[in-house]
Amino acid sequence: MNESNYIVESYDQLFFNELKIIYEDVFNRKFLEKEAYNKRFRFNGKYSSYLLIEKNTKKIKGHIGFKIYNFNEKYGGLIAFRYSTFILDEIRGKGIYQSFFNE
Repeated sequence: MNESNYIVESYDQLFFNELKIIYEDVFNRKFLEKEAYNKRFRFNGKYSSYLLIEKNTKKIKGHIGFKIYNFNEKYGGLIAFRYSTFILDEIRGKGIYQSFFNE
């Protein structure tokens, strides 16, 4: 497995249906509705979630989403919590997630 076979892209709504199918397959439970996804993973008008895309097939192979909050209104600063993180079984155990997360 070669890490250069993958790219990391910021989430776009065009990916929602494919992401929903993959998430439900990986976790065997319902995914967020589109409105809930947008609420959880948008901060200041930008998505705070990322997709691991296989270059050859253009298919989603992983997802990392961050819910970002203002840490302290008075002094500033942000804090993020990681949600809905996964890598498909077919590429687990090959170090791809670590590279994806650090991207």
